[in-house]
Amino acid sequence: MFKSLYREFLHEWKHSSTMSVIFQFLGIITFFFVYTSNLNLDSNAKTFLAIFSYVVIQWLLSSTPLFISGMMGVALTVLFGVVTFEEAFSSFSSQIIFLFMGGFLLARAMEKLGLDRKLSVTILNSRFIDGDFNRTLAVVIGVTCLFSMWVSNSATTAMMLPIGFGLLKSFKVKEETTKQYFLLIVAYAASVGGMATPIGSPPNLITMGLLEQHTDQVLTFWDWCKFGFPLTIFFSIILFFYAKRKITEDIKKVDKNDLMMSLGKNNKITNNEIRLMVIFAITIFFWFAPSLCSLILGKEHIVSIYVQKYLTAGMVAIIAACTLFMAPIYSRTKLLDQEDIKTIDWGTLLLFASGLSLGTTLFKTGIADFVANNLISIFSNWSFAALLVLVVGISILLTELVSNTAAANVLVPILIAAATQANFSSITAAFVVAFSCNMAFMLPVATPPNAIVYGTGLVPMNRMISFGVILNIVAFISLALIVMLS
Repeated sequence: MFKSLYREFLHEWKHSSTMSVIFQFLGIITFFFVYTSNLNLDSNAKTFLAIFSYVVIQWLLSSTPLFISGMMGVALTVLFGVVTFEEAFSSFSSQIIFLFMGGFLLARAMEKLGLDRKLSVTILNSRFIDGDFNRTLAVVIGVTCLFSMWVSNSATTAMMLPIGFGLLKSFKVKEETTKQYFLLIVAYAASVGGMATPIGSPPNLITMGLLEQHTDQVLTFWDWCKFGFPLTIFFSIILFFYAKRKITEDIKKVDKNDLMMSLGKNNKITNNEIRLMVIFAITIFFWFAPSLCSLILGKEHIVSIYVQKYLTAGMVAIIAACTLFMAPIYSRTKLLDQEDIKTIDWGTLLLFASGLSLGTTLFKTGIADFVANNLISIFSNWSFAALLVLVVGISILLTELVSNTAAANVLVPILIAAATQANFSSITAAFVVAFSCNMAFMLPVATPPNAIVYGTGLVPMNRMISFGVILNIVAFISLALIVMLS
């Protein structure tokens, strides 16, 4: 038995690259280096800094799944006595987790029934387009952004790519560069659309959760949308005119009936699809209900107080998700069944929860304040706004190389603490960092939409870099202006 284990170990060692082996151990080495250092911190804070450093190295460099590294970090905080089990895992019951789970199930229902594709093709078949390529491009960007607000950007990209391929064939596009730019725009629109709502992208929910836990500022669905939606509109316009400038091929009009033919015989909306649209519409209404009540009735009205306290976004998502498994009530065949639970991206949910837990412990142990104070002292000659602009640039570059979820988990809690120390708006600081974590357009590893489009084999790396770098620069300048004008 031991001989076979030894042989297996030697085989794995020989077939692993030197860098992959080093990366696997680098996190452990970093842990012991920080743990045995002479930092000016109490033992509890230094222990957690060692654990957090280990997790960050794992997130950045290791091949271990992100959620496993996060869960290991949370478990280690309990094992080393930094926090109790109840404190460490309380974040796993955050309403943010259930909000995203509800979003996953709504997206699954749309995908299962084929409603997402039907709505997309129906919109693209509108009179506005009239077979014109530029109008089609504008609508594709708009539809992709619209779905990405409510469905994960990866699912949106996967849905829109077949439609995109069909459109390119319908317009008889010949030049490879035109095809490449069109596909890249689909990926970028999915990332941009995710900024509009809290459930659109992982960094959004992480930011809302950390603000709620560490500043006692409970943000409603509308609170996020009034910042994120205008930014999505702005970048959608940028994407359209940028793509229009880059695409130089003379493309003729196409018969729009070709679009409807892509659906085949199943082009009519079914009863179950109508039920799903009703549930979806009601869910969106109640997500906005707290803000609407406060606006119409006033914040002090008894109805507004009740809705704000009990009708949270997470609670609405839970009820909506449960309804999907109950409707239609007179039939044994429901919109979703038990098998659909398995399609939830549990790894992402666990990563969110572990990120929230580690962020909370980062504050409890004083590490966030320690790092924030050091940042402020190092850049003491800078205004906080200038420092925040620097961090925005760093986060855009960091997100090109690592998961935007991991980048948000590391940067957002530190910036919240730093903003509080500098008497700067913690909401503004957290929002611009969250948005910058969504602005990765250069590399396939940066976001799932980039990876999906690159995976088609039609978009070479150099094309993605040359096309995306301009958008990265525009993103940096835009967010820097938001900071300077705040």
